[in-house]
Amino acid sequence: MKKLWDHWRAAPSRKSRKATAPAHTRTVETVRSCCDDEELAAFLEGRLGERARSKVMTQLTEVDGAYEVFACTAAMLSEGNALLEGMQTAEVRAATRRAFDASPDDLRKAAIETARDSDG
Repeated sequence: MKKLWDHWRAAPSRKSRKATAPAHTRTVETVRSCCDDEELAAFLEGRLGERARSKVMTQLTEVDGAYEVFACTAAMLSEGNALLEGMQTAEVRAATRRAFDASPDDLRKAAIETARDSDG
């Protein structure tokens, strides 16, 4: 923790720093400049032929930091899809339907009950 604190204290103040976009924003823009969104989506979904796939991989690896941004984005998309898939069960759909069909009084009672359960 002390190292983190020392690092933070040694960092230049907000006033003395140049007004530039954060590094991750600049890298995302760099990724977009080497590949368009449709091409990246097709690459992620496996819809590109060997030549086009090779071209995208070359572009992503030639731009500094671009592949890391792409890989993290792909991992987040995969995790998000897995979460979404888990929420599509019949049990979850039924619970969601009950929540939307509940009266305001039912929702109030459920909120109070949940708050009491979390306190104890």
